[in-house]
Amino acid sequence: MDAVVLSGGECSIHQHLPEFITEIKRLGFLVKMDTNGSKPGLLRYLSQNGLLDYVALDFKAPKNKFRTLTTSNFYLHFRESLRVLVTSHIRFEVRTTIHSDLLSQSDLQEMLDVLDTEGYKGTYYLQNFRNGSQTLMELEESKTNYLDVSHNKTDINVLFR
Repeated sequence: MDAVVLSGGECSIHQHLPEFITEIKRLGFLVKMDTNGSKPGLLRYLSQNGLLDYVALDFKAPKNKFRTLTTSNFYLHFRESLRVLVTSHIRFEVRTTIHSDLLSQSDLQEMLDVLDTEGYKGTYYLQNFRNGSQTLMELEESKTNYLDVSHNKTDINVLFR
C-alpha cells in the first residue's frame, strides 16, 4: 500500500482531519481526498501545507439547482474550493454524477462554463448514477448517459465513466 484515500460522506467535516493527514504523511503514504468542496479554508490549509497529493472534487449541480439537489447552501464554497485547487500545485479532477431526472444536458453545459470561467484545465468526469445507492430521493433508472455532451473548451476534456 502506498496511498490512502479519504472519502465519505464528506471527510472534511472531521475536526482533526489535518492532524490525521499529517500522521498519514509521516508514515510515508500519499493522500487523496474526495470532497464536495464545502470547506475551502480547510482545502487551502491542506494544500499550502503539502498534506494532499490528489483531490477529486465533486461538482454536484449548477447554481440554480444546487440547493434543491444537495439540500445545502455550499455552492459558493464549491466555487471557492475550485479556485483554491486551480491556483494550487495539487493534481485534481472534477467529477459529476449525473441522472437524467436531476441534471439536463444544458445543466452540464452550464457547469462546463463554470469550470472554464474558473480556469480549470483538465478532465471533467461524468459518471452515471447507479441505482441501489441510498440517496436523498427515490430515483428510477436514468434515461440517458449524456454521451453527446458537447463543448468548445479546449482545456477541458469531458470523459464519461
